[in-house]
Amino acid sequence: MMNSTISVNNTRLILICIILFTGFLFLFNLGKRDLWAPDEPRYAQVSKEMRDTGNFIVPHLNSAPYPDKPPLLFWLINLFSLPFGKITALSARLPSAFAGIGCCVAIFYLGKYLYQNTRLALLSSLLLATSSKFLWMAHRVAFDVLLTFFVTMAIVCFYKGYSKQKKYRKLIVAPINMREKILEMIEKEIENVQNGGEGKIIWKINSIVDPVTIGALYEASNAGVKIELIIRGICCLVPGVEGLSKNIIVRSIVGRFLEHSRVYYFYDNGREEMYLSSADIMQRNLDRRVEITFPVEDQNLKNEIMSTLIKVSLKDNIKSRELLPDCTYRFVVSSNGSKKVNSQEWLMKRVVKTHGEFIKP
Repeated sequence: MMNSTISVNNTRLILICIILFTGFLFLFNLGKRDLWAPDEPRYAQVSKEMRDTGNFIVPHLNSAPYPDKPPLLFWLINLFSLPFGKITALSARLPSAFAGIGCCVAIFYLGKYLYQNTRLALLSSLLLATSSKFLWMAHRVAFDVLLTFFVTMAIVCFYKGYSKQKKYRKLIVAPINMREKILEMIEKEIENVQNGGEGKIIWKINSIVDPVTIGALYEASNAGVKIELIIRGICCLVPGVEGLSKNIIVRSIVGRFLEHSRVYYFYDNGREEMYLSSADIMQRNLDRRVEITFPVEDQNLKNEIMSTLIKVSLKDNIKSRELLPDCTYRFVVSSNGSKKVNSQEWLMKRVVKTHGEFIKP
């Protein structure tokens, strides 16, 4: 709590410094020079005619409608001119100057949200403030900096609104809650076994590296949960070790195709939860990338995935290799008389049978 309070106070202090610095940078000598042709006098004149006629909806220039630009700048010029009683070079440039200050503040917040680093956020803000083009435009009667401010604020609000979402109805999202949800479902299988039920986990993924999840699978194995893992690539889990991972089987299928299907199946006492995902069980997927895992709710789709991806992969005895307790792999040996199964060949034949022959080029 103390560190959190200090962090908030530091952020506020930095924010005040940014406002003071950019305020001096953008407001110093703002009204010393005359309005420069052609844009500045034109926008000032449009604002003056808007005030004189009382028509704040349709801008006019020399009594003719001027639809070339949106009226927001002209409204702001009139607003900042109220203390002066008339439109001056200073009051006409104030909207751009304050928009420049707002841009630097918005960039600071955006950098802080994106990188979680106050120093980088401050540097980003200062780089923008001291950019010669941006500094020049913030001293002019122009739409550019005003537009930049609203676009930047839109990005900040969008990012803040969506990045802070922690709860989802059905999706499991990394880095928000994927590891947590996976661990919860593993724990549920353990509880089912402890309550006299059946526990079973089947995963078909590319890699498993995350030590926390591996530890949870070891715990599930010791509790009696049957675990079958089809891991094509890196596997840091050691299966088949007495007292550690006796109930875990790991297979790897490397064939003609580089498979990337990721399926997470939990028996859940017959309720059979199944998820498809973009993520492997690796720290980079769980902690440093945005990944989506979603449930398969249609029973027909569950049956299709189970029969075409999971069961066939587990029956593969040609391209499948089993990971041994000594961390070496050996080809799965088919028993005498058993049918030889190459899962990828089977999938190709099934596609031909289901959808017709492939069209040759």
